[in-house]
Parts: sequence; C-alpha cells; structure tokens
Amino acid sequence: MLVHLRRAITLSLLSMLVVGFLYAAAGTGVAQALFPFQANGSLTANGSTLIGQNWSSSRWFHGRPDATGPYATNAATGVVGGDNPLVANGVHGQTGATNLGPRSRVLLADTRALVRYWHRRGVSP
Repeated sequence: MLVHLRRAITLSLLSMLVVGFLYAAAGTGVAQALFPFQANGSLTANGSTLIGQNWSSSRWFHGRPDATGPYATNAATGVVGGDNPLVANGVHGQTGATNLGPRSRVLLADTRALVRYWHRRGVSP
C-alpha cells in the first residue's frame, strides 16, 4: 500500500510540475519569441491597444449601445452633445446597464430614439 501511495504522490507532483510550470513557461517563451509586442499586452502610452476602441465616428461598429458617446467620462462630467441621440438630448448615460425593466417607458423611448438614430444613418436590421 505504501508503494501505491508513493507512486500516486510522485505522479501528482510530476504532473503539477509539467502542466503547471513547464507547459506555461514554454508557452510564454514561444509567445515572447514570436510575438513580443502582443505577449506583453500591446501597451501604448495611453494603455493597451487591445482594450476598448474609440467610437468617435458613426461609421464604426459600436460594440454595445450606451448613452455615453465616445468617452465614458461623459456620464460623470455631464457633457451634453455629441453624436449619440441620448447624450445630445441631455440624457447623461451610464457606463453600464440602466437597470430599466422590460415595461419601462423610459427604456422604450430611449430604444426608439436609438433605432431612429441608426435608421437615419442607413443601418437596418
């Protein structure tokens, strides 16, 4: 029985070493050798090129609808205007969900405003 216990512990430690350390180190080494800019996070002076996009033009695909326009700080500072109809109408958006329910008249009005906004730009489902 002691032989089986020793084999099980040895195999567990060996598996942890191979999968937990050697495989991860090999993957990191290959990534650093072949793609050093991407492997280090694609860092720029203002952050990372992989995180977020500038939605400053209506010709770009918008990842998800929100009422903040191209800058998330619009919600905090109360900036009115911009290309988004909700921001242009003085509705300062949130950077997340509004938590409005499916029967909310505000949500319905905001959604209709966004649909008209995109239809005027030639976007239709």
